[in-house]
Amino acid sequence: MTSQETDIIEQFSLAVNNTIEIVVELIKSYISWDSYAKIAVFLYSIGSELSVEIFKYLTEEEIEEITFHVATLDKIDVNFRNTTLKEFYDFLTAQQYIEAEGIDYARVLLENSLGSQKAIEIIERFIERLEK
Repeated sequence: MTSQETDIIEQFSLAVNNTIEIVVELIKSYISWDSYAKIAVFLYSIGSELSVEIFKYLTEEEIEEITFHVATLDKIDVNFRNTTLKEFYDFLTAQQYIEAEGIDYARVLLENSLGSQKAIEIIERFIERLEK
């Protein structure tokens, strides 16, 4: 990993630390989509301290499945890692825009990074959270 990639992951980890509950929501979405490889790469990339904090919000079964995928990671493809981290970053950015600037812009971000169907699912959950 280059020093630039390390710096990016460190900055991203700081952002994740400030939005743990939102990240947990995203991880639960990935669980529902059966995307454990992406969850494993994401957690591996952000390090064990933040991963432990995220695990506090998950069920034992979710933790077991994610841990299995982390344990079976061999060599992480750089493009797959970067794409996965970008998806998580886009999700966090979209959440901030929903709260600050509106759902339409967030929808565009999510559709461009995750596709229309997943964007709709996430936005519906955002709306439920905002109504609480």
